[in-house]
This record gives sequence, C-alpha cells and structure tokens, in this order.
Amino acid sequence: MELSGGCLCGTIRFRVGSEPRVHYCHCDMCRRTTGSAFAVLAWVPSQSVTWTNATPTYRRSS
Repeated sequence: MELSGGCLCGTIRFRVGSEPRVHYCHCDMCRRTTGSAFAVLAWVPSQSVTWTNATPTYRRSS
C-alpha cells in the first residue's frame, strides 16, 4: 500500500509505504487543537515515510 499527502498549503508533501494504524483520540489537548469532539491520528513506521518536497521542521510537543 502506498499513500501520499501533505500540508494544506502544499509546501510539505510525503509518501508512506505501509498501512497506517488509525486511532481516534478524545483527550482535552486533541479536542482543543482540532476544535472538534475528537482527532483522527495515524501512525506509520518512520522508515516508510519519504518526504517528496521540503522536509518539515521538527518541534518538541507537549
């Protein structure tokens, strides 16, 4: 399975070569961040991600 995606402005684009593990989160932080009742998150092994445009800047999360 190969999936592709990126940010809304189109600067960051990526391809993923493995099937994601999808999770719905209802914690306070996810609800505040999305402005919704939950957030949909997807995990993939970092080795399966290929950045096709600019590489994103990594920031430490709380």
